[in-house]
Amino acid sequence: MKRRVNLGIAVCTIVLWGIMSGVCGAEVSIKGVKLVGSFHTCPNTDAIKKMIPAFEAKYGAKVTIVEETYATMHERQMSEFIAHTAAYDLIEYPYQWLADMPVGV
Repeated sequence: MKRRVNLGIAVCTIVLWGIMSGVCGAEVSIKGVKLVGSFHTCPNTDAIKKMIPAFEAKYGAKVTIVEETYATMHERQMSEFIAHTAAYDLIEYPYQWLADMPVGV
């Protein structure tokens, strides 16, 4: 039994390694893609905004950050998720909100 478990773990590891080497080694083109992020207004978001120009220059994507207070961010994110509008590509949320996230999002 132990040998089967070890063999299963080894096979899964090799398969995942193969998949990841293909994905991680491949050059991904997102040129022209528009990404929208929903973030809380805070110093962390300021740091992210400073990194955006370098990201846009390297990958050719356009990034837009929507900054909101926690109250408005929660209300808006939940509304967008429930309506399946795909309004956001990137989100920030406190882990306490995880239980509020709609199923299937």
